[in-house]
Amino acid sequence: MKRFSSLLMASLVALGLCVAPAGAAPNYPAKPINMLCVFGPGGAADLGLRVVAEYATKHGFTMNVVNMPGGSGTQAAMQVLNSRPDGYNVVFGSTSFVTLPMMKRLGYTIDDFIPVADITDMPLTFCVRSDSGINSFDEWMALAEKNPGQYNYGSPGSITSQRQFLSVLLKDKFPNASVNHVPYASGHEVNTALLGNELKAAFGVPGTNQNYLKSGEFKLLAVTSDKRLPEYPDAPTFAELYGDKYYWVSFHGIFVKKGTPEEIVKKLSDIVGQALADPEVIEKFNKIGITANYRNYKDFVPFLDNVKAQSVEALTLLGLI
Repeated sequence: MKRFSSLLMASLVALGLCVAPAGAAPNYPAKPINMLCVFGPGGAADLGLRVVAEYATKHGFTMNVVNMPGGSGTQAAMQVLNSRPDGYNVVFGSTSFVTLPMMKRLGYTIDDFIPVADITDMPLTFCVRSDSGINSFDEWMALAEKNPGQYNYGSPGSITSQRQFLSVLLKDKFPNASVNHVPYASGHEVNTALLGNELKAAFGVPGTNQNYLKSGEFKLLAVTSDKRLPEYPDAPTFAELYGDKYYWVSFHGIFVKKGTPEEIVKKLSDIVGQALADPEVIEKFNKIGITANYRNYKDFVPFLDNVKAQSVEALTLLGLI
């Protein structure tokens, strides 16, 4: 019997059918890793992922960035779910990766994935035209309360972090205000609409607003980060103005299919961490207008739990869940 087992094992090896024990990944990665980006090419998040992929490729983790923005990221998510849990198909998503499955049946939820690493948390930036004469968010809201339905703001999408955040803030602090949200396909379109006076405010992220802030065309009234942005020290945080509850960011991180061995998850998480600690990567991030906010595969989990809680409150207010 022992001889038969040995012969059987030898035959399986020869046929390439011998599978390594679950969790064993000593040679990972043995081939290129597909990074499925839920954003179109050229945006701040996409460019940031490409910087990380470039670093990883130079250090033995060949990564191919594939843009799959279809269905607000559902196309990329389903491709990962339909692949083997071996770490070679990774989805790069943001807050909508958590919220969309809450609102509709997509065939998956965030719990079908394993968080690998958070790459960047983008604070939300509330901007007005500099010639508007408005110098604070309280002033903007005062005008909105005096002129019901006439003050609107735009964001890149219909159910964005920006809209979720402001729905909660308005309910808590400005319950009598009538403020309209206008969705656009991109942050660039939001900025163009503000420049053309189609909007009273553009609610974006630093990377998409920075050129207009630098040129002096836009004024930043407030940000949702936990502390003031170094490049805009005069702009207060919403947390300063209204309390710690109003620290709110749009995360951008990577996920693999549930069932992927922890050894692989850790290797992926570690190479991202190494990239985000590299001075050259940090410099490239600064040029794009984003900041590295690395969370490893363990620290990412409690952060996502908080995102879920925020989203439940906001989506309930909006009548979407």
